[in-house]
Amino acid sequence: MSNSTPNLAKRLIKRILQTDIAQKLRFTGASGVSTLIDYIVFFSALSAGITIVPSQIIAQITGFASNFLLQRNWVFTLGRSNTHVLLRLSITVPGGLILGAASVYFLSQIPVMYEHKILVKVITTIILFAYNYYSRRWVFEQRNS
Repeated sequence: MSNSTPNLAKRLIKRILQTDIAQKLRFTGASGVSTLIDYIVFFSALSAGITIVPSQIIAQITGFASNFLLQRNWVFTLGRSNTHVLLRLSITVPGGLILGAASVYFLSQIPVMYEHKILVKVITTIILFAYNYYSRRWVFEQRNS
């Protein structure tokens, strides 16, 4: 085995990690913008007298729309037809809505959390972040593995 083989393997691994890290950073940026929109809508809905679970659903749908556009155009390489993407979204989006609604519902049942709705929203955001990253990869990208 030549001396250049280990160096080639190291460079290849480094390139793979950099690509994945860059994609995750773009995902985080897109999610940050969409999360800001989500929070504005959520707290506006609460201020308008809408209860916490419907406020979450309205905010999450609004955040999803902005996030979809950013992810489709900036984060992920579209490896599927638009029809295939929409079909997969129709599977993953309801799961995220249920997860988000259930999170705010159960967390708001804890008295200290109900008093501080920002904690409910932050914890729900953390829960949804991982779900959204992996479900959107499945939606947008064509992976052989």
